[in-house]
Amino acid sequence: MALHDDDFLYHYTTPDGLIGIVENRTLWSTDVFYLNDSEEFALGIQIARDYMKDLKEKANGDSTVGRLEWLLNEFEDIGPLRKKTVYVSSLSVEDDQLSQWRAYCRGGGFAIGFKFGRLRELATVQGFVLERCIYDPDEQSQLITGAVDSIAGAWLNSSTPWPEQAGEGPRFEISLNLVRELSRLSPMLKNQAFLEEKEYRLISEPSALYVEGQKKFRNQRGLVVPYREFRLDNDDLWRQVRAVVGPTPHPEQSKASVYALLRSDRTGCAHDVRITKCSYREW
Repeated sequence: MALHDDDFLYHYTTPDGLIGIVENRTLWSTDVFYLNDSEEFALGIQIARDYMKDLKEKANGDSTVGRLEWLLNEFEDIGPLRKKTVYVSSLSVEDDQLSQWRAYCRGGGFAIGFKFGRLRELATVQGFVLERCIYDPDEQSQLITGAVDSIAGAWLNSSTPWPEQAGEGPRFEISLNLVRELSRLSPMLKNQAFLEEKEYRLISEPSALYVEGQKKFRNQRGLVVPYREFRLDNDDLWRQVRAVVGPTPHPEQSKASVYALLRSDRTGCAHDVRITKCSYREW
């Protein structure tokens, strides 16, 4: 689903999360390996590995086989300790979805909505991209195998004898570039079971470097989780913000307090606050 600039994307969050977003004008972007569904990052790497194994089986010539074996070995241990770091924030086209209330807002929560065009502008200046998630396996495969072909294809089929001398040839640069590109693309992949969420993601540019002041840490059920702040410091964005109050035993009071919270933002504009239509109850 292609969005227009005036369409809204919604971030589901807890009461504490909503207060932090409004008062600090930030979203937390989590290291992709610490997301609840981080196995989908591994899915992108696995598609690339399976593709390279298939290429190896069909390869003609020892040089191509040797290069593929070396590249497959380079991808053997990609994980939290060996990767290009990528940070992700999740949003949805859906503003009032039962599965999202259950997943992210147990005990009460909210969906805060921002205009797509404004978010995309902020992403550009902060080294992020705003991309729709891909649920279709065929589209996922095309995305990942296309990256392998684009970055490594010419080298894999090179007539230059293999093995290359240590420190010579493009193999290390190709490995680094491919890890970087797959680190950028893999957070876009999601299991088909989550198709109804219609998710978009803010995805940071991959980096292997620690940037002073950018990486922070928080406690999440006993796990130390790295994250970055995605800044929402744009008055036009906040003048048009929306919010949906999730399932709660006190909907009217919650609506009033969220309206007051949004009005406390220094733009001082009226805001669209609605109560969920879902009848889900856990109290």
